[in-house]
Amino acid sequence: MKKCLIFLFFFGTSLFLNAQDTIFKKNKVRVLAKVILVGSDTVDFYRASMPEGPVYHLPKSDISYIKYENGKADYFEPQPSTPEKSQHDNSGVSILTNTETTKPFEKEAGLRIDVGRGGYYVNNRRISHRNVSRMLERQHNPMVDSYLHTSWNENAIGQVCSYSGLISSAIGGEVFLLGLVASGSGTASGPDVSGQVMTVGAILFVGGVTSNVIGAIQKKRSVASYLRAIQQYNDSIL
Repeated sequence: MKKCLIFLFFFGTSLFLNAQDTIFKKNKVRVLAKVILVGSDTVDFYRASMPEGPVYHLPKSDISYIKYENGKADYFEPQPSTPEKSQHDNSGVSILTNTETTKPFEKEAGLRIDVGRGGYYVNNRRISHRNVSRMLERQHNPMVDSYLHTSWNENAIGQVCSYSGLISSAIGGEVFLLGLVASGSGTASGPDVSGQVMTVGAILFVGGVTSNVIGAIQKKRSVASYLRAIQQYNDSIL
């Protein structure tokens, strides 16, 4: 009978100890208790050693947090700043919240493109014209795209004019030389025919030179538009 009473005593004691709450005060003192009420200013509780009373009152300003028997907790002072911390709503459910300061939205920073005598540079490293064009296209900036397409169109016109000018100049020179040779022949119709041939050759040659000049101008304009695209790109990044 005595053994049964001792067993019941220890069994009841263990149940009570497992059912107790713990109040952690700011002065590092722990109070084993059974919390009755968490008020606006105080916490009412029984001491674990005196479950029948009396009722004790502790100011919330003296409490760091309370850990309840079910493992949940109430905090009464700010927790250390961490990337994520646990807070608790009225139901005691733990909620993870981000405590890092949210930065205002900013445009995505890019790499500046520098133009030197030897070509194009990013972070003091030379890059190809193709890679620069890819960087400009990836920004999707309307002004950059406008200058970029203008540069491409001007360069295309310049290339066509230059190639056609070279061909026209070469043909015109050959035709002019043929007319010049024909003018030295002894036929009666030679001077008239050679004169016409030389005129055609001269026209083709002058037209070719003019086309070459137009092509060179268009290429310069293309380079200027490309540099404007790079400048607009640099101005739009942080």
